[in-house]
Amino acid sequence: KRKRGRPSRNEPRDITPKLPRLPHGPNTSDSEYAYVSDSGGLLTDDEVSALKYRRMRDLNNEASKRCRQTRKEKQASEEAEMNALAERNTKLKASLTKMETQVMELKAKFLAEIRNPSTKIAIARRQMIGSRLGYDSNIIGSLIDTETEQLPDIHSFWSV
Repeated sequence: KRKRGRPSRNEPRDITPKLPRLPHGPNTSDSEYAYVSDSGGLLTDDEVSALKYRRMRDLNNEASKRCRQTRKEKQASEEAEMNALAERNTKLKASLTKMETQVMELKAKFLAEIRNPSTKIAIARRQMIGSRLGYDSNIIGSLIDTETEQLPDIHSFWSV
């Protein structure tokens, strides 16, 4: 695919050289210069202004070319940075969704544990009673009602 615009040149551009000046004479002031052509003759004012304009245009064309090139390089680097940031953003979003699912799972487990604490309380009571009496907590646990808040009366059970 061809690029837009004028095709690029491979050879260097010709910039019009500065005009050679005649050395100052005794009658010339600093503001008056006489310009010499390559052939050695003096140039007219129109020729001098045309050459000055041509040089100005050549220099401006070169400056424009450099400016466009630096702008293109800057845009390419910013685009590369944008792509890197977009990739990082997708990784961070994936990490975020993973963490959110972990939070949801842990929250569900936690709520399941505290929603019905009576079984946990009953297990703790069994272990506490079993350790006091020196019995297996599973045997004692079959005798405890898990729905009540009170501890069972152990003395009345063993006195029977």
